[in-house]
Amino acid sequence: MSKKKIINIIKVLFVIYGLVLLYVLFMHNHYRYGMSFRLSNFIPFNTIINYFIKLSDNSINTSIVIQNFSVNLLLFLPMGMSLPVLFQNKINKFWKFLIIMVIIITSVEITQYITMIGSADIDDLILNTIGACIGYFIVHLKFIRKILKLDE
Repeated sequence: MSKKKIINIIKVLFVIYGLVLLYVLFMHNHYRYGMSFRLSNFIPFNTIINYFIKLSDNSINTSIVIQNFSVNLLLFLPMGMSLPVLFQNKINKFWKFLIIMVIIITSVEITQYITMIGSADIDDLILNTIGACIGYFIVHLKFIRKILKLDE
């Protein structure tokens, strides 16, 4: 398959991912239905530390913690893989990618806070950014770049 076809497939998949991401972040809010107040955390690692404290005294179900961490890490992983491929000439350095991701994820958190959909949590920003960075580094692995024909 040619590099152009691979890029076109990634573009289509990115649009689908973007629509799913919008749905998950702003429409599929099953665990907060009926809440009419803002949930927020602006203290770095506060939510994460509280999860571990609650795990240690068995006051929270382990699956809730695992789900929260894994969803937040995986949510932006596809974006971390896609942006460097789709914008190879513009996002060619990790620091550029990192700045773009922090802006995007911060915008999501601010929008969730303003619209009262979801919660504004600095820990979500941290975990989402880590997930995006994992995606970035995955797509920069030599064998992945070879499969995607990025070095041609």
